[in-house]
Amino acid sequence: MEHWIKQIVDARKQQRPFSLCTLTRVEGSFGRSPGARMLVFEDSSLQGTIGGGPVEAEVIARARKLLKEGNSGTLETHNPETGAKVWFFIESFLPEAELVIFGAGHVARALVYFAKKLEFRIIVVDERDDIFNDPVFEDVITKRISHKEFLEDFEPTERHFLVLCSHRHEYDYEILGKVLRKQWAYLGMIGNKQKIAEAKAFLVEKGLYDETAFLKVDTPIGIPLPGKTPEIIGLSIATKLIMERKSV
Repeated sequence: MEHWIKQIVDARKQQRPFSLCTLTRVEGSFGRSPGARMLVFEDSSLQGTIGGGPVEAEVIARARKLLKEGNSGTLETHNPETGAKVWFFIESFLPEAELVIFGAGHVARALVYFAKKLEFRIIVVDERDDIFNDPVFEDVITKRISHKEFLEDFEPTERHFLVLCSHRHEYDYEILGKVLRKQWAYLGMIGNKQKIAEAKAFLVEKGLYDETAFLKVDTPIGIPLPGKTPEIIGLSIATKLIMERKSV
């Protein structure tokens, strides 16, 4: 794969998760030699090739599975067209920190503005039409789907920073119930004392309350700053994220 080192560097700078697939051994007739490389991204886009055909399709499927799990591994297979045996090493590269923001309102927009400068890979989830028209959402990943749909395929890990600032309180409570007992680097929810009490009551009612985990939730979110404008709140959350990422 030509220029593969530069392509890896570029992908890392862009905080794009990818798998590096390297052909390590060949027995028989195969179109590529050991050392051939290909990058596979989470959306199945590719850079480079390891020969195409059914073998490449199998490598892509294996790479996507490993990438979703955050693991690396090997693949031993054969070319059904020639009978050649081939071996691959597949290494997953994940961003150091991924910020997932539930809600795309005024506070989220301010937070995105600051978080862009902090080298987070940013995902914003909101179901509302035309909510992502603001230019601040350029160069971030936007998901115009419900939080329930997003959480079906999302499994937080210790590299995830989660911010709950949905336009409806019950959405934040539902998200909290789904992720509270999961792994995460940081979990914060915007809200006052009443909302915190309501969130706790919701979790208790649903049988999802975990006192130890709940005490780790940063709520009210951010650090104390004078003022209550979206910009001030966004800055306070961004500052807290910096503090939390340093401690991870």
